[in-house]
Amino acid sequence: MSTLYIIVGLGVYCLAYENIALNKPAFQHYPYPYADKIGGEHLIQAGNAVDGLRSNLSVLAGQCVISDNGKQNATLWVNLGSIFSIHHMTIYYRTANAPWGNGNVSHLPGCDCDISCMSEVMHEPLEEVAKRYKKYWVNNKLDNDPRFTKLKTEDIVRIIEATKGPQFYDIFKQNCEHYAFFCRYGESRSFQVEDIAAAIKSFHRVMENLRPVWEKVIIFFSNVLLPQKE
Repeated sequence: MSTLYIIVGLGVYCLAYENIALNKPAFQHYPYPYADKIGGEHLIQAGNAVDGLRSNLSVLAGQCVISDNGKQNATLWVNLGSIFSIHHMTIYYRTANAPWGNGNVSHLPGCDCDISCMSEVMHEPLEEVAKRYKKYWVNNKLDNDPRFTKLKTEDIVRIIEATKGPQFYDIFKQNCEHYAFFCRYGESRSFQVEDIAAAIKSFHRVMENLRPVWEKVIIFFSNVLLPQKE
């Protein structure tokens, strides 16, 4: 990765990151075997994944690489030609240019009775989700909180695409708020769980402080109610 230094005045400089995978040799382990039936061999070329084109993410546009179905290890590698220090990696999924939003929401439903269970990330119309609850509202107040950084829309979509399907649900460790917060801010948090934990700790501290008082009360009533041995 090359670094561009621009000297301005007394030592002010900026850094520019280069796409080190752009147009480098690429290979995928399981290309789609029926490329001739959907438009040609160019649709399964691994180089499509590193050509820098992403304006049309449909299956026939030739800007995405199509892999075979049903493979758990659909490996794709890129030969960078040297050793680099990589600042970050961005992966774009073939989305068929389907519009996101448009009244749809992604959410992780909870368990019917258990604290934890296998659930599934759902992507469905808001009105269908709203029917199952008494009320809902938009809560993006943390966008302006300096403690958190809202992800770019494309990154939010990438996370949703990557997490669609079966997911483990735990009311304390991985609930719907954890999931929503992770999609929007890139970290898993649930303020409901944190508030409950804080309340329990506060109650425990109060009870610890009252322990000497309770011990005296118990001793007093024991002396009053229990017969004293001669």
